[in-house]
Amino acid sequence: MTTSFITKLESNWQRDNLLCVGLDSDYEQLPDIIKAARPVEDALFHFNREIIDATHDLVCAYKPNVAFYEAQGEAGWRALLQTVGYVRETYPHIPIILDAKRGDIGSTNAGYVQSAFEYLGVDAITVHPYLGREALAPFLARKEKGIIVLVRTSNPGAGEFQSSLERGFSYWKSHFFLAEGWPKYYDDNPYPADAHAAASAIVTLVECRELDETSLSLAQDVARWTIQNLRDERGFFYYQRRRFYTIRKPYMRWAQAWMLYALARLLEARKLKTRT
Repeated sequence: MTTSFITKLESNWQRDNLLCVGLDSDYEQLPDIIKAARPVEDALFHFNREIIDATHDLVCAYKPNVAFYEAQGEAGWRALLQTVGYVRETYPHIPIILDAKRGDIGSTNAGYVQSAFEYLGVDAITVHPYLGREALAPFLARKEKGIIVLVRTSNPGAGEFQSSLERGFSYWKSHFFLAEGWPKYYDDNPYPADAHAAASAIVTLVECRELDETSLSLAQDVARWTIQNLRDERGFFYYQRRRFYTIRKPYMRWAQAWMLYALARLLEARKLKTRT
């Protein structure tokens, strides 16, 4: 039976081994004595093995950064395979975290999952979450593995994207909604009230609910207002409500499909919240 990542990690923590050692082995920075008379693959593996043997009684995990091995092409991948294999065979109680920061659409991530967990045989991987839960589903489905989600890093430019996202989201929430949940088309004008804009707002609020705990509540207000003001008694959604008239044409894509998708996402999010 395969031992899970968290079981290995917690077992090492119980021995007071709290150190995660990075195997960020840059071939160009290796000591000359390591590189002398050795091909790239052997030099990288020899260097890693020396570190592993010297620290195995101190660590809770090893974390090779895949970029340093990819940079050396086929030889680098073989060195990474050897390194992972050595830890698994010699110190099987120590988990291996692949620092790869993967993240793409679901079908591509399925390939990343197979590469990391089947081909390399690591216990955990780092991922970035900006494509959402759905895109990360192939990783999250591997319950026995560790999926470490990148949130914020310590480098000087780390806040450039995240802070901009937070500022933009805050401005949008404060300028594009009226008190009763009416989703404004423009920041300075509520008209036209638009089914597609309402649906987009609901989906965005659901996706960004981790940024602001009130987002899900606002999404529900938008859904309620849209149903009350843009839904025909026959069940379809109007395209737009203008100041003096309403465009009742039930566009399939912009009104019906988007609103049904948005409402489904909202119901799913409410269900997840109830479970937690």
